[in-house]
Amino acid sequence: MAESGRSSNAYGMVDSIFDADAKVSSIEGGGGGKTMKIQRLMTVLTVANLGLLIFLLSRIGSPLANSGTPSGAPVIRVRALEIVDDQGRVRASIQVLPAETFKPTGEKYPETVILRLIDPNGRPEVKITASERGGGLGFAGDSDTTQVLLEADGTHSSLKLTNKDEQQQLVKP
Repeated sequence: MAESGRSSNAYGMVDSIFDADAKVSSIEGGGGGKTMKIQRLMTVLTVANLGLLIFLLSRIGSPLANSGTPSGAPVIRVRALEIVDDQGRVRASIQVLPAETFKPTGEKYPETVILRLIDPNGRPEVKITASERGGGLGFAGDSDTTQVLLEADGTHSSLKLTNKDEQQQLVKP
């Protein structure tokens, strides 16, 4: 090793780790079979890393490929969703309400999906509902008595306007 102008440390290893000729000559000097074992090990590790990379990239790409949208947004599946403000108050919600019977009247209500937009005081100001019987859209004013209700229930539809003094106007076809 001294002939090639390279320096060695106390253990006989070449100081320069970037010198490929020095590595080969020091490994060959210690035994001929080690070079093949190291090459096999490096080849196996490289193939394993490549396989892992392909697997991970395919997992990342699969939701995007299945979504059918250019943005690739995945689907979120839940039974209810609430949106809260900075203080933790619910400001909007979407729920699926189960079918039930209203006990005082005995009227049966089908499963219903309801979207509520809620003011900072906790009052629902806007409601949108949908069920197998029809749908509805409701708006509330500054008091619970001030309302606009648009309904399509079964074969009937209506628009009901109510003011603060509870005066009503009902529009039906």
